[in-house]
Amino acid sequence: MKNIKQNLLLFIIAPLGALFIWLITKTIRVKIINKEYGMDGDNLKKAIFAFWHNRLFLLTGYFAGSGVCAIISKSSDGELVARISKILGYNCVRGSSSKGGASALFSMIKNKNLDKGFVITVDGPKGPKYKVKDGVIFLAEKTGLPIIPVTYSVKHKIEINSWDNFIIPMPWTSGEIRFGEPIEIKKENNSKVNIDKCRNSIEVVLGLLTETSL
Repeated sequence: MKNIKQNLLLFIIAPLGALFIWLITKTIRVKIINKEYGMDGDNLKKAIFAFWHNRLFLLTGYFAGSGVCAIISKSSDGELVARISKILGYNCVRGSSSKGGASALFSMIKNKNLDKGFVITVDGPKGPKYKVKDGVIFLAEKTGLPIIPVTYSVKHKIEINSWDNFIIPMPWTSGEIRFGEPIEIKKENNSKVNIDKCRNSIEVVLGLLTETSL
């Protein structure tokens, strides 16, 4: 009975959440910074777009309909995110950000024949805030795709009292989405030292992008 109630609640909330994200995103005046790093014309490059969990709202709306694959955790919160993402036109793969989880993810990805790239919150689903987990590195290593850091800032927003201070933009505000230079992960960089260096590099770049945004 509990699962039936949960599924019914998700069935109602997910479409409302997707509509809310879509409507808010459409009202925001967004300036794209370093567009050439993340896009070919109006299309996203085939890559792994990496961003902080608290920047999920606007970027979910921005990437909607692009056909990219969203890597979403298997947590209970992840179920709602997955349903909203599917409504907004994402392919979704559920999995862990751990090393073993990344290998399982890659198996699922191959079976789905996904070819539009990926989006992933690199410090999610539960933090610590602004600390990159290994999953994005193993995903890049397995797929051979570059990691493109991306973030956003807006002038007017609500910050939720959560572990990551989740940001919800206010309607009709202005802001910017900022792409960073692609980060290549070589397949031979699988030692702990190199993984730590790659993770730290992504953290630094994303941190700087976030600081230099509005």
